[in-house]
Amino acid sequence: LYAATNQPQAALRQYQECLTLLRSEFDTSPSAETAALYERIRVGEFDVKALLDTLPFMVVHANDSAMEKTTDNTIPGAVDIAYARRLPGQVTPFIGRDFEISALSGLLLDPNFSIVSIVAPGGMGKTRLALELGRQMEARFDNGVSFVELAPLSDSANILPAVAEATGYQFQQDGRSQSQQVQDYLANKEILLILDNFEHLLDGAAVVSGLVQSAPRLKILVTSRQRIDQAGETLFNLHGMSLPKENEYEDASQSPAVQLFQQSARRARPDFAITAKNAHHIATLCRLLQGMPLGILLAAQWVTILSIEEIVSEIEAGLDILEAEGDELPERLRSMRAVLEQSW
Repeated sequence: LYAATNQPQAALRQYQECLTLLRSEFDTSPSAETAALYERIRVGEFDVKALLDTLPFMVVHANDSAMEKTTDNTIPGAVDIAYARRLPGQVTPFIGRDFEISALSGLLLDPNFSIVSIVAPGGMGKTRLALELGRQMEARFDNGVSFVELAPLSDSANILPAVAEATGYQFQQDGRSQSQQVQDYLANKEILLILDNFEHLLDGAAVVSGLVQSAPRLKILVTSRQRIDQAGETLFNLHGMSLPKENEYEDASQSPAVQLFQQSARRARPDFAITAKNAHHIATLCRLLQGMPLGILLAAQWVTILSIEEIVSEIEAGLDILEAEGDELPERLRSMRAVLEQSW
């Protein structure tokens, strides 16, 4: 990006920072591809278009003599880079939700729907579903998918700056408001914008309708514990994962909820397996938790010291067992009590 915007020295500094970080944190070096790119930038032997072609998440519009001219009023020789920030990576495979993916994809590809809100209580898997949906649909949008994490924000005034950062826009000192600048920037772009965890910023929800009104090819996917209540919003209520049928324990492993438990349990105990002896208790556990992904993840960590039957008994007695250790999960999701208290 630095090289493409004629800032080669900044690009070289960025490489040195990358080099230092990789060595200090991971005791490794940049890949051969990255090192080769650095060398091309260092000696001035790189082509902007070829450089950008190595970054598949970017969509480039340029009108210099080496490329096809655009029909807009961009300055000759300038490069307008519209990009979608890479979606956050996931460390575990995505499980289930086939119906939800299909239904949401249909809504987002339908020109009659601009704002789709995935609404569910905390711990139901809204963010993970939105990320998987974005990953699968990235190629369907000319300008890709931008992910905006709203959970860290405490003021709705910061929604627009977060959107600008995620979509690659830098505010200008030209007299226009932030709202007008972002709307102008997105006006002709085809982007899927994911606004994650909106529930605590509902006083700023008008930003969403303002964006879609000014950008006819923009689609916005919201995740929230409650609707944002804007004109044109389509609600998609998310429920628990598919559960095993009553008294059909032989096929319990075909249930996405049970599969999630098995995957999570194996992270804590690699030799864990579903057997004829524990299938009944795993199915009972998943039904007790109503297929809630977070509850299943928190319960599965106990397989190192408790049997499945004992975990079920603890859950029947109360929610205190459903609490994670460490900081792998955000604080608001480290226990079922934290989820319930924040919702309350």
